[in-house]
Amino acid sequence: RDERSYDLKLYQEAILLLMHENRITDDELYHLQVVVEKWKLYAKEKEIEDVFMNQIGDIPEEFLDPIMNSVMKDPVLLPTSGVVIDRTTILKHLLVDSNDPFNRKPLTQEMLQPQELLKEQIKAFFDEKLKVFQSKATA
Repeated sequence: RDERSYDLKLYQEAILLLMHENRITDDELYHLQVVVEKWKLYAKEKEIEDVFMNQIGDIPEEFLDPIMNSVMKDPVLLPTSGVVIDRTTILKHLLVDSNDPFNRKPLTQEMLQPQELLKEQIKAFFDEKLKVFQSKATA
């Protein structure tokens, strides 16, 4: 979910250029149009999520990834440092460095310890906030 690398308008212009230059088959065009439509849906969902997140207020610190400062969706414990971090964040890190980012000790994906209770607490927190958000939206 890293939007910095994507620009829908640029993508659509590239498709038009490919069509104009006759460098794309109908089948390829269809598949690219499917991607564009999915992208549009994602953009709308992201917009709604941003409004929701802006109305939540304070989020408990223990729900935030210590590196990305974003809400953790799948928290895991790094046994080498005792730090809880989002699985996606640490997996990206482990692709380029096989050490714990907090103490530089060796760390592997297999060593990560899921934090199911924290995951449930985060979900419950946001479920409650979502109910309030939806009730305000329908009022």
